[in-house]
Amino acid sequence: ATATITLLSTDNTFDDLTISAGTSTMASAVVVTNTLSVTGTLATADFALTTGPMVINNGGVLTANASTVTATTVTMTGGVSGTITVTTGAWTVSGNWNTSGVGSVYTQGTGIVTFDATATITLLSTDNTFDDLTISGGTVTLATALVVTNALTISGGTFAKSTFAITSAASLTMSGGDLTSTSGAVTITGAVSISSAASAIDFGSEAWTVSGTWTNASTDGTVWEAGTGTVTFTSTSNVSMTWGNTGLGEAEFYNVSFTGAATFTASSGSLYVSATLTVGSTSTLAMATNDLQFDRLDVNGTMTMDGITIPNIDIDGSAGVITV
Repeated sequence: ATATITLLSTDNTFDDLTISAGTSTMASAVVVTNTLSVTGTLATADFALTTGPMVINNGGVLTANASTVTATTVTMTGGVSGTITVTTGAWTVSGNWNTSGVGSVYTQGTGIVTFDATATITLLSTDNTFDDLTISGGTVTLATALVVTNALTISGGTFAKSTFAITSAASLTMSGGDLTSTSGAVTITGAVSISSAASAIDFGSEAWTVSGTWTNASTDGTVWEAGTGTVTFTSTSNVSMTWGNTGLGEAEFYNVSFTGAATFTASSGSLYVSATLTVGSTSTLAMATNDLQFDRLDVNGTMTMDGITIPNIDIDGSAGVITV
């Protein structure tokens, strides 16, 4: 039935809370020590909700909007329907997220979801979007492809994307954690900033597309692996690039390609590529006085180094490694 939940701010805890039917509206913050189970509708009215396992059953609706929500796990897998709606609220999840139920709807709004402990993320293939996603601790493993509308941030722990694609992320910021991959394409429509020396990417065989700047302060050569894929830079505006090898001590990329109609200027660092470096016909790679190492160089556009212009050149160093 329809109900309003009003609790004393100093005594606002349920052990288990079940919303079986009708609409229940919170009029104060609520803490659920164990399981929150929703088959009816729970409207948080922008009050904070803290719970253990959160289960949205078939037909259940959680309207969280701008609420701050903390949960140990989130599950919406039953039946043919279930709805979670967020507008601007910040969520913190300390375990698995599974909203893969057929017919389930997760409306992310512009809220931030933070995973602060080991977890697996499983999403419905037709509804697999977070607006902002932060990994702050533990090992968080993808079990399905992921779309991030805005910012993907790794501030701690490890984000293990496995074989799944990550697309449309407006930015990737790594300020303390690692990103590991086996395969599955990655698309970053803005900047990649690896600001922590302790952060690293373990590339797999996947293709990466980056449309903004690249800044790499990593010195973690133990975790960093160039993989066997290609990173393609596609910016159509002139951008500054900070390469990582000065502190990294090994190849930053396996293959790297510049295809955008822009000038990619190395502001610092050394660009080490273990296989092929390609400069497309509309691109300019300006290395200034920064070091460059590759196995094969294919310049269809323009590359400049310390005032020397190198247009239209194909150099194969398969018998060894070429350092310029």
